[in-house]
Amino acid sequence: MELKYVWIKKYKNLENIDFNFQHPSDDFFEYNDGFLNIKENKLQSKKDFFGRNIKGLTTIVGKNGSGKTNLSEFLTYNLAHVGRGLSTFMKGEGIIVLKDKIFVQEDINIENTATLNKEGYDIIKYKNAPLDKSSGVDWHLMEKNKFIYYCPINSYRLGYSGRGLDNMINISSSYLIRYDVYDTLKSVLNNETYSWQKKDSTDSLRAHFRNEKLRESDLILNYEPIKELIKVPKLIRISVDHHTENNLLNGRHSRREDKKTLQIGNHYQELSQMNVGFEYYSLERLKLDVETRTGYEKYDIKADDRKNAFKWNFLIQFFKGLLFFGNKTFPDGFLFNFIFDHEYDLEDKALLSDLEKLKAQIKELVDLNKWEDVKAEIIEQSLSPDNERELQIYSLYSNFEIDIEQKHAKELLINLISTVKKFLNNQLNFHYEFFHQLSAGEQNLLNFYSRFYYAKNQVLEIEKDYPKNEAERIVIFIDEGEVGYHPEWQRLYFNQVINYLSELFENREIQLILTTHSPFVLSDIPKENVIFLDKDTEGNALKKNFEMEKTFGANIYTLLSDSFFMKNGTIGEFAKEKIERVINKLDNVEVRLSDEDLIEINYVIDTLGEPLIKMQLESMREQRLNLSEVSLMRKRIEDLENQINSQNDKNQNQ
Repeated sequence: MELKYVWIKKYKNLENIDFNFQHPSDDFFEYNDGFLNIKENKLQSKKDFFGRNIKGLTTIVGKNGSGKTNLSEFLTYNLAHVGRGLSTFMKGEGIIVLKDKIFVQEDINIENTATLNKEGYDIIKYKNAPLDKSSGVDWHLMEKNKFIYYCPINSYRLGYSGRGLDNMINISSSYLIRYDVYDTLKSVLNNETYSWQKKDSTDSLRAHFRNEKLRESDLILNYEPIKELIKVPKLIRISVDHHTENNLLNGRHSRREDKKTLQIGNHYQELSQMNVGFEYYSLERLKLDVETRTGYEKYDIKADDRKNAFKWNFLIQFFKGLLFFGNKTFPDGFLFNFIFDHEYDLEDKALLSDLEKLKAQIKELVDLNKWEDVKAEIIEQSLSPDNERELQIYSLYSNFEIDIEQKHAKELLINLISTVKKFLNNQLNFHYEFFHQLSAGEQNLLNFYSRFYYAKNQVLEIEKDYPKNEAERIVIFIDEGEVGYHPEWQRLYFNQVINYLSELFENREIQLILTTHSPFVLSDIPKENVIFLDKDTEGNALKKNFEMEKTFGANIYTLLSDSFFMKNGTIGEFAKEKIERVINKLDNVEVRLSDEDLIEINYVIDTLGEPLIKMQLESMREQRLNLSEVSLMRKRIEDLENQINSQNDKNQNQ
């Protein structure tokens, strides 16, 4: 269901303003004096011009503060609220046209509804948001439109951001920084419900960092074409979560006291004691009797000890998760015997077989790594604040790296991730991430690719649960996605976007809505696909005609020189002020140039990089200096004449 049109009565700096979006049909709308009129769209672009499955492209260009982000926000707020009663959070009166449905806020009147009905449009009134459940439209049909919103900037816009909606995947930085902590088990699950108390939550920024690395890793591990788009790191680090950073591992939180729940609680306690037991045993026998820093003890951790400890710890933390999600109990002694390779048996043979396969996967993956001895200084127990000593010990054996250029190692890791997620309700007891140093632009580009790959998988997850709602069309909003890129990357940006998204969502129709203030992006877009925004003296948004006849393929410097982008041309403000200062000095022939003035004038002219301006200033300097020499000669003549006249007067008086 393509987005065709929106009229906004009032939303932030958007007031009584409308927008037509490029789409396959020819309808062009205009709302005026209570009438919503349909006109022939004479500015339609060529079909499939941007790719086989990109069915509509609209680019919104404007200066800072002109309303680009406000428009994106209005659209995402009002198009992605299906079925859960969340539309009461929304405000913003207007009209939105989706395919053959016209959604009208209940306080807005349309006089020509009969005419619109004859044209094949349904008029649907809403209270808070167009996709309010009370409107009575076919919700399965509406949910076939999936919306994705991406913005790389953390703008600290903390309004309602779309969490928990059926048809919106929000991958903006502002959203993820705030909500990543809730999209994994970083909050304590209390009696099967979330506890939002701050003391029970992991730090949001740390959770965002870990989840961002998981998204990057999932992309690189599972999407082969990424190798053609960006330099891919070869080493990936696997680390078992510590219970302080993943509350899935903290123990079962339940008020029930039935026999099964108590038995599960005993299993948690047994697993926690295993952790403490082998850590204490390993450290005590590996302590070195050598002089070290005050308050620290030195240990020599052997490679085999580190390898075994990782396997044991992985299984211990895995079983904690399994107890929570699987709600399973095991015979006394089974967990200890299974983890530490003693004799064991289990009545549920299918479960036992799956657990043994998992154990074999871990062992094979761990054995691929080249483990080394490690000498480490660890703080004494009596001086350790909080969990510092525990975390220092944990870091010695809780992680290792594998080379994913080795095909077998990569396949083992992918299979391990899949196996654990099946056991733990799509959650993990470990993390995996690439360690690499990237420039800001490279990191932005990787985040762009990885977040959209994550969004695609989110769409697939939604469709798995609700197969009737399979997305026919993906409406993608990208808000200033080129921010942070080198100018050359900005020049390449649009081409990368359409190629990547077309490939990623190859079986879906895409409607793409971009906002930008970059002329690099604009030079790739035909003028028919562009909405130009400016603002009036009071800061309200207004649409503006772009002075250039065409934008597609236009020279970037020509676009920059247009007053829409640069009010005072393409020269930096500091340089502009210095040049104007020189011009004023050279123009003002009434004031004598000092030696300091000449030094400044010569420096500015000699360092100028723009040849035409430099040539003009050189001409002005030459003319001014010549005039100065003539003036000096005239002054000298005048002085001599005055002296002669004075002397003649004296002679006459004598």
